[in-house]
Amino acid sequence: SVNKLATALAEMFTGKRWTLIFGCYKDKDAEGMIRALAPRTSRWIMVQPNNPRALPIDELMQLAKQRNLRATAAATAKEALESIRNSNEAVCVVGSLTLAGEARAAWLGGIELEAD
Repeated sequence: SVNKLATALAEMFTGKRWTLIFGCYKDKDAEGMIRALAPRTSRWIMVQPNNPRALPIDELMQLAKQRNLRATAAATAKEALESIRNSNEAVCVVGSLTLAGEARAAWLGGIELEAD
């Protein structure tokens, strides 16, 4: 599904670079997901989803470092969203549905983001 997302981002938003809020589970191919999405990104915000199966943030940051990605860590999806609040960046939350749910709850719970 990440490969399809990478293709869709490339086809639907030609030339646009994305900020990805990313977190996934230990049993997923995090390295493969990062590799597939990296060409479409300007930066990454790594988040450990609130689930015991989540890949720890230090491992996510290590994967980013190995690929020389511009990456920062956020403690929560809410913190990640707050960090981009006043930017004009194109943002995509990707990795686990848990993380997407956390981001959605934060957004609906009062995180105000400007949209193009």
